[in-house]
Amino acid sequence: GFLALPSVTSPLGYGPAALGLILAWTFLLLSSTAFIEAAGLVADVRDMESGNGVGVGPDVAVAEEGAISVATVIRYAFGKKAALVGGTLFIAQMVAVVTAQVVKGAELFSDRLGIPYLVGCLVPTTLAGLFAFGSKPEVVERTNTALTLMMVGGFVALIIGTIATGNIRKSLGALFSRADYGQLLPRSGGAWALPVFINMLCFGQSMPLVVERMTHGSKVNIVNGEDEARASSLFRARSATLLGAAAPLALTITWAAISTALVSPSISNPLAFLLSRGPAISIPVGLLATGAIGTTLLGSFLAMGHFASDIVCMKLGYCSLLWMKICNACTVAIPSILACVGPSLYLPLLAFSGAYPTTILHGLSPALAAIALRRRARKAGIKDGAQGTTPQIVPGGDVTLVALAGTAIGLIGASTWLALRHFVHG
Repeated sequence: GFLALPSVTSPLGYGPAALGLILAWTFLLLSSTAFIEAAGLVADVRDMESGNGVGVGPDVAVAEEGAISVATVIRYAFGKKAALVGGTLFIAQMVAVVTAQVVKGAELFSDRLGIPYLVGCLVPTTLAGLFAFGSKPEVVERTNTALTLMMVGGFVALIIGTIATGNIRKSLGALFSRADYGQLLPRSGGAWALPVFINMLCFGQSMPLVVERMTHGSKVNIVNGEDEARASSLFRARSATLLGAAAPLALTITWAAISTALVSPSISNPLAFLLSRGPAISIPVGLLATGAIGTTLLGSFLAMGHFASDIVCMKLGYCSLLWMKICNACTVAIPSILACVGPSLYLPLLAFSGAYPTTILHGLSPALAAIALRRRARKAGIKDGAQGTTPQIVPGGDVTLVALAGTAIGLIGASTWLALRHFVHG
């Protein structure tokens, strides 16, 4: 969704765009602390079920049953059916994001190289899928790293090019010449900005890894008599999340500033406009776009293919190479076919992903799970902050968790109202 930012921020103006990005980031950051707390509470439950006693440490659960994922938190809090719904939302999120990237890539191929849009949807995506599933993992990993460096390098070059070629005073004037805060509110007339920002800034997919890394070794510490290891490891995870999440916020706010300064709100396709500028702007934007689309496609294809293969193997009771190939083929074919509908899908797909799968999986679910698991612990006679148990990680405790859940429900409800209104009135 990084490439969508100019299309959203240009009509808004820099002030409203920066405010919207900060609001979305704050919501996601607090939701990540809810996940950390819920993951710790799941570890408490696993400790009790295993008979080892509360406070053995989350890494014991990790070693025995794997990392505590979003699906694991949902399953422990609400049951297997809810976890199945979570898995469905994950697939919906991946399909929406990948389809949006295919749409944007095909649009760029059509605008810049004259390749027919339908060909751009099918051929490059098929080649990317063949490479992702047909190459050695280390080759795919090196390619993904190269694409990431290309994206970051393009972004740095864009900043330098903007400063080197533009009138700084004029650019700063354009930056604050317009401000439409009303577009941060849910209203008809285009994709709502906040869900797009939420999808763009979401880092919930990496939270299980953060928790696993930060809690590693807590078992050893506790065995040595350090009963605060559980608490300290989870607070370390919270601090690491804050530091890690600051980087994408800084990048998006900078990208919003550049696009708002360079692109007039009357431009219908800001990215194509930037690619039509001089080499100091067009080349960095081209590198940025190639890296952003490439990394998303490779990573998402592998994640979706593995997830689909796991589901099929579980249902069949065995793993078949033929069925794995079919799953991989569907992973590539479905987004490619959906993208053929047209370029107008791009922003609505990102808004859908932000409003529903992303908000539910990484906003609503962690908050509700933390509330449910904390209440279950209280009913079991475990006091909040008891020695060796998961402490309160979310600032503000239950009040903040309820506010997060209410915010998520409000986002989902407002997005649904907008969709229904658009469907009825056209």
